[in-house]
Amino acid sequence: MKPFESFEQKSHAEMSRNAVIELMQLFDQNDIEVFVDGGWGVDALLGKQTRSHEDLDIALQRKDVPRDVSALCERFGIALPTEYGRFTN
Repeated sequence: MKPFESFEQKSHAEMSRNAVIELMQLFDQNDIEVFVDGGWGVDALLGKQTRSHEDLDIALQRKDVPRDVSALCERFGIALPTEYGRFTN
C-alpha cells in the first residue's frame, strides 16, 4: 500500500475509523489545527462509532489555511471553502 492510499477518493467508500485517525495524525504532524464536525464529530463526543460514514467533515480557521495546507487538502480531495463561500476540490 502506498502512503495515504486509504485517502484516495472512491465513490460510496466508507470513511473508516483508521482512515480518520491517520488523517488526523497527518494534520497533527503538520501543525494543522482542525475541528471535527458532522457524524464523526458526534461519534468522537460519544467515544464510539455509531454508524458508517462516507466522509469526514472538518473545519479550519481561516488564518491556518496557507497555500501549503490547501495543497495538502487538495491532494486528499478535501473540499475547502473559498473566501466567497463556494467550495473547491
